Amino acid sequence: GTVKIDLLMNTPQLETDTCLGKIGIIADVQYADIDDATDYQGARIRRYRNALIELQNAAKHWKNHQVDTVVQIGDFLDGKNRKQDQTLSSLNQLLQTVEDFQLYHVLGNHEVFGCHIPLIQTSCIIFRLEMFQNACFR
Repeated sequence: GTVKIDLLMNTPQLETDTCLGKIGIIADVQYADIDDATDYQGARIRRYRNALIELQNAAKHWKNHQVDTVVQIGDFLDGKNRKQDQTLSSLNQLLQTVEDFQLYHVLGNHEVFGCHIPLIQTSCIIFRLEMFQNACFR
């Protein structure tokens, strides 16, 4: 079947009655377990802990719509985790939120430059997040 996506309603509409699966897509979660602060330009407030709540809301929405697979397209973690030495604990909190889905992850600039990931693994564009967790945080 072909999937038509209504970008305003964020609801996939099938053009046939054959469903091959549903995919949820999310980007720029940028979670860190730190207090709110301004961005690097000092222009706006960043609500780092609220990012986890927003991901939880997305996961509830996906469950309600029987989503099978989630693709996270970059910046799952905020780079400030590295300064606080919280990369792995923050990642585990995020993973618990989406553990009911088959999850794929695309590296964003926060993962590449702000977290403890060996340079060789940044050449992988998309892969299972379980691989990401096991391979990148040693």
